[in-house]
Order: sequence, then C-alpha cells, then structure tokens
Amino acid sequence: MSVAGVMMLVGGAVAQVCLGRVMASPWLVPDLLLVCMFLILVDMPRNRPLGVGVLAGLLVMVVTTRQPLVVGLAYGGIVVVVRSLAVVVDLTDSRIHLAVVAILETGLLALGLALGGRLSAALLVLAGVKLLITVASVPLLRPFVNSVPGR
Repeated sequence: MSVAGVMMLVGGAVAQVCLGRVMASPWLVPDLLLVCMFLILVDMPRNRPLGVGVLAGLLVMVVTTRQPLVVGLAYGGIVVVVRSLAVVVDLTDSRIHLAVVAILETGLLALGLALGGRLSAALLVLAGVKLLITVASVPLLRPFVNSVPGR
C-alpha cells in the first residue's frame, strides 16, 4: 500500500473521531474509515489488499471501546468481502459504490448491535440513520480520494 493510501485511511479515521467528538450522538457520525477503505480497495491492484485490511483493523481497534479485537477483525474481513464481490461485480462502476458500502455498513452495524446485547426499536432506527449518513458520505469523499496523487 502506498503512503497516500495510508494517509487516506488515517485521515478517514481521524476525521471520524473528530466528528464523533462534536456530534451529539455517535449514531450521527458516518463510518468514514469504512468509506475510505472501500474507495482505496476499489482502486487498488488485486494483489496487495492485505495491508489495507490490517491497517484499517488496527486503526479501528485503537478507537473502539467494546470488543476491539472482534471489530478489528471485521474491518479486516471487509477486504475479503470486497475482493469476493470484485470477482462478480464491476466495482469500478461508481453507481455500485453506494450499494456495496450500504451492505458493508449493514454488516458492521449488525455486528455492533449483536455485541451490544440489547436490541430495541430505537437502536434499529438509529442504526438506520447511521447507515444512511455513511452511504451519503460516499459521493462526498470520492472526489477527495480520487484527487490524492500516488494512490
């Protein structure tokens, strides 16, 4: 992975943490690390995605308070999911990005709700809001990720 890719992942994680500090609820913070990770994986050569998964997993483990190992492994597993989808679907088509990020975020939210232990209608609504905010951030971040030289 290039230095620019590392900077994009770290930047996504830092931006997510900063937004989490200023927003009223963590449910209103988009998963910028996931979006950056996905956009990097889409543009990366097929033979070097492991570094992205490892770095994203480590970054999320640093900021996660509950079950950091499980969450870190989940982010690492996203590499496998994206690479498996790339075999079936043309992920270079930007119209597909919203659907794939929605699928990935739904999996992460389901994991988070399962680890939390308590499930209510209010949490499901909040998870839906977080899903929509994360998906809406894809077209906003795509120009920034595409403009980074040396990706």
